[in-house]
Amino acid sequence: MAKGLSFLFEARGTSAQNLVQGLSQGTGNGPDILHYLWLVEIPAPVYKDDHKTYLLTTVYDENFEAYIGDLVKADFEKTGGKFFDAAAQGIEGLQAMVPVHKHLSEFINFVAQHDLTQTNPAGPFTQFYPWTAALIHSKLGPHQPSDKQ
Repeated sequence: MAKGLSFLFEARGTSAQNLVQGLSQGTGNGPDILHYLWLVEIPAPVYKDDHKTYLLTTVYDENFEAYIGDLVKADFEKTGGKFFDAAAQGIEGLQAMVPVHKHLSEFINFVAQHDLTQTNPAGPFTQFYPWTAALIHSKLGPHQPSDKQ
């Protein structure tokens, strides 16, 4: 069954975009568990320094800990941790967790504490179809992430 993640965080520079790239490492040869992935900058009246607030939302298969762990491992195996480490350096509260793959439990805990679907649910996450991302892709053929809206 698919699950939702709504990760609310503060970051500076290109850290949020690096996080998206790290999550995207799971496509192709990595774990085939993501249904959707999008990043939204949350408007704020005043940003402190060069920090901005973001909401990163995904819909994924697996349990939460395995999901985050598989994505961090895929980034480490493909890039040496390039994207997650670059993201953590600019995300408020994650700087001490670099390299991320060596602080995986702490990283997973941090994401869980900032996941609005776990900490502030206003209702249930409802899946309207029973298929996993892997099953969908196996039936429809090879896929490439698309930024088209």
